[in-house]
Amino acid sequence: MKNSRPNQESLSWDQVEKYLQEKTAGGDGMALIETDKIFKGVLTKLGFPGKDTDQQVMVLSFVFSDYDNLANTRRHCKKLKEKIDFDISSEDVKKYLSVYYQAIHDLIVFKKGKVSWWRKIKLYLKLYIPRPKKFSKKFILIIFLFFLSIFVLDSTDFGRIIVDMFVSISHLIFSWVLFVILLIAGIAILVIGTIYYFESRKSKNIKT
Repeated sequence: MKNSRPNQESLSWDQVEKYLQEKTAGGDGMALIETDKIFKGVLTKLGFPGKDTDQQVMVLSFVFSDYDNLANTRRHCKKLKEKIDFDISSEDVKKYLSVYYQAIHDLIVFKKGKVSWWRKIKLYLKLYIPRPKKFSKKFILIIFLFFLSIFVLDSTDFGRIIVDMFVSISHLIFSWVLFVILLIAGIAILVIGTIYYFESRKSKNIKT
């Protein structure tokens, strides 16, 4: 194969080699499935964000040398798992294995490059906001509607009553929240102070 396999001590390629040595369609297919497992294992081991492999691959699309080829390879691998009689040639299997090898190599090189905090933030943003343009449009629309509603409410007597009502409710809620936070903080300080007092007295008695 064109691309050499990634050198990872924790990953075993022995089973892949055994399947390839069978030189059968079934063996080639199993080698591809086994390599897909290794690819998923690398993603998990390196701790990339994402709830599953599909999401991780999507978030890391910019890392892979040929993301489109990888996506196509994974589609064929899924079909191979779902259909026992799925027809796949030996040449295609070799091509797909090379794509997986390169993808794993890309991940390892990227991780070894010590990902910066800014890059990590971008990864998580891409995870939770997969379509930033669409999200930006929605966000701007929501902000516009919010200020428009405030303007409309402030323009009428009835609207001002509603605004005053919501303001009163928010003051009530946040005053209780602040009270609870201060109460918990006070109890915590009292408990810690009491423990510290008795511990200090105990240590003094031991010394005397």
